[in-house]
Amino acid sequence: FIKATEGADFVDKKYKTNYLGAKNNKILVGAYHFFRFGSSGKEQAQNYIKNVAIERLDFPPVVDVERHGNYLSFSKESQIREEIKNYLNEIEKQYNIKPIIYTNVDGYKRYIEGDFYNYEIWICRICSYPEASNWSFWQYSHKGKVKGIDTEVDLNTFNGDSADFINYIEEYKESKV
Repeated sequence: FIKATEGADFVDKKYKTNYLGAKNNKILVGAYHFFRFGSSGKEQAQNYIKNVAIERLDFPPVVDVERHGNYLSFSKESQIREEIKNYLNEIEKQYNIKPIIYTNVDGYKRYIEGDFYNYEIWICRICSYPEASNWSFWQYSHKGKVKGIDTEVDLNTFNGDSADFINYIEEYKESKV
């Protein structure tokens, strides 16, 4: 999963390079948007839509929701949840697919838990198994090594076996047709 966009107007300068590098090394690719609490969900979704060619991805779109990086733009939790819903609705209208919600334990408890039952969860919980039962992906390390990438990367696992993972990828590819 590669960072593509953030907030209403930021595009990661390395997104295209990272995408091509991953594809050239036969790594499956997904793209995520870092959600900013100080911008409307609709504007943020338009930023992602304008800059990500979803038909070239191997995974559904991802929205990263967490307090880290949002310290200067806190709003009420209810307002943040509403803007997350607006973001998700825009992405679903455009791509006709539900995005994955990435979050850490704090973000899950503050902004996701209880409101987003129909979404896949990608949970960051370093060093211990996730408590939430509805996760699809689990980020368990920030210090991994992957062939073809010179720097440390986050390591994740899928909630299923290899056959389940292959089916997941195939179902996603079929949904884009």
